[in-house]
Amino acid sequence: MSDVGEAAMFALEARDALGATDEAVVLVDARGRVVRIMIDALIPGSACMWRPRRPVPERGDEAILHVIIRPHVAEAAPCADDVEGYHTLKAAYERLGRTMLDLMLTDGERVQSLALALEPTTAWGGAAADPDNA
Repeated sequence: MSDVGEAAMFALEARDALGATDEAVVLVDARGRVVRIMIDALIPGSACMWRPRRPVPERGDEAILHVIIRPHVAEAAPCADDVEGYHTLKAAYERLGRTMLDLMLTDGERVQSLALALEPTTAWGGAAADPDNA
C-alpha cells in the first residue's frame, strides 16, 4: 500500500472484505505492506485482528491508514465533523508515536481521502502533486 491509488483500492474493497464493520485501522510498514488490520478497534468489546499469513515483524515506525465505511460518501468537500475527526485522529495517533497516512471514507462506490482534501501538499509525501498518484 505504497501509494494513494493502492490505499483507495483497499478502501473501496474494505466494505465487502471486512463484512459488517464500520471501521478498520490498517498498520502499514515503510515498504507499504500491511502488517495488521484492526477491525472496529475503537468500539469496546467488538475489536478483532487480522494478520497476514506471512507475519511481517513490527518495527515501531509503521503508519496508520484509518478507513471508515459509511452508507454514502458524497462527492463534495469534507464536512466540518469529518475535518474535526481527521485532526483529532491524527493527533491521537501522533501521541501514540504513529503517523496517520490518511483517514479514508468509503461507501464501496466512492472513496474520500481526507489527507488529500485537507493537506494536499504534504499528504502521502506530496503524492497529490503527481497526477499519476491522484
